[in-house]
Amino acid sequence: MGNSITFGYTIPEREKYSYPSQLQLLLGPDYEVANFGVPRMTALFSGDYPYVNTEAYRESLEFNPDIVLLKLGTNDSKAVNWDKKENFAPDYQKIIDSYAALPSHPRIILIYPLRSYLEETGAISDSVMVNEMRPMVEALARENKTGLIDFYGLFGPEWDARYVPDKIHPSAVGAAMMARRIADYLLSVAPDGSQPEMPLCCRPASQTLLEPAKSCRHDAGLR
Repeated sequence: MGNSITFGYTIPEREKYSYPSQLQLLLGPDYEVANFGVPRMTALFSGDYPYVNTEAYRESLEFNPDIVLLKLGTNDSKAVNWDKKENFAPDYQKIIDSYAALPSHPRIILIYPLRSYLEETGAISDSVMVNEMRPMVEALARENKTGLIDFYGLFGPEWDARYVPDKIHPSAVGAAMMARRIADYLLSVAPDGSQPEMPLCCRPASQTLLEPAKSCRHDAGLR
């Protein structure tokens, strides 16, 4: 669940190469991965395009998933939305609660937004995401005992057009790196059987190979 980055905006043949689609390839037939990303969406209910008002959100609830990957926040960082920042955590909490209440009782995993390489112009703000939003997402993960995956540093500190051509949306190669990080996380199991905060096994996230990882075990699907 997420915004245009999850949707696969700007990626040719996004149905094949968005990060949810590439995650399906990595996880294999024991999983069913569905993409409920919608461009421009916010976690904020008062945002210019709230995710909770979309058909995709309703469909994601009806999907009754076993695992929920929530990647929201990028568009919330815009000045037009962040002026209601006091509502960000409460609204995000309501979204978390809506999935936690599903009959499937899914494992919920929050995902930090990607770094924005855009200039600070009042649109998407990297400084807002790092300095203000990140602590909120971290607190939500801690308070709700959810998983947490950090995408922020995935493409490095300097803009590289191979991974983020327009400085905000990943290419197919960048999406493959995102899919690999999620797959590593989902397929990793700590010695005590708990889910680690970051991957303990499988290939590094920087690899973009699309064949399923065979070095890790898994026993739960997305549905």
